[in-house]
This record gives sequence, C-alpha cells and structure tokens, in this order.
Amino acid sequence: MHSNGENPDLEKAEVDLDKALKDLEKAEHEIEDAKQEIEEAKKEPLVEFEDVNSLETVTFHTSWETTLAAAWDKAAHKLKEPRKPDDRLQSASGHDLMPYLSLTLRELIDKKIVKALSFQIVGPTGGAYDHFW
Repeated sequence: MHSNGENPDLEKAEVDLDKALKDLEKAEHEIEDAKQEIEEAKKEPLVEFEDVNSLETVTFHTSWETTLAAAWDKAAHKLKEPRKPDDRLQSASGHDLMPYLSLTLRELIDKKIVKALSFQIVGPTGGAYDHFW
C-alpha cells in the first residue's frame, strides 16, 4: 500500500470496471436500436415488382396499408417505366390482379388473393404473341 493508504491495483480495477460498465451500457443501447430496426422492418413488408417486358425487377419496403395500385405506381417510378393503359398486373404465379388494385397489401394477404408480395407487370407484347393471351 501507498503511504496515503490507497491501493493502485484497486484503483486500476475500479477504472477498468467503470469503463467495462460504460461499454456494456453502450452495447445494450446498440442491441435495443437493432431490435427496433428489426421491428420496423417487420412492420413494413418488402414488395417485389418485375417488369416482364424489360426483365427488370425492383424491391422496396412499403406500408401494409398501401394499396396495390399505389405500390404499382411506386414500382413504375422506380423502374422509370410509366404505367401504360394496356399494362396488367399479376401475381408471380400469373393470377390477374387488376380487379384488386384498390385493396391494401394487408388485404391481399388476409384474403389469400396472393401468398407473397411479388408481382409482375405485363404489357402488350405485340406481334404473334398476342394470340396467346
């Protein structure tokens, strides 16, 4: 012991403990932030739109309350392809979704209209293929 009655090892241990507690507190905050980010991501579904004619695909998060029409508009903007009057929207399995454009993404899932939020934009192909549609 020092003449003043203090133990340098004890002081160092207290400083180390204090630093470790601050590091732990910081790590706990980072964990909470990560948990909140995960919860936010769970709240907003990821949707996918494929433009069948251009073979380009976009994905983005949007609210469950977004209508299919609004999500399609956002996808068209991201694809830099304005919606054309003859364009059709279908599920990845080919189910026609045009009658459901006013439904929200939540309703599409809840009513089992789609199993996944993966959509295809199909435009007129022109030429001989018109006879197959």
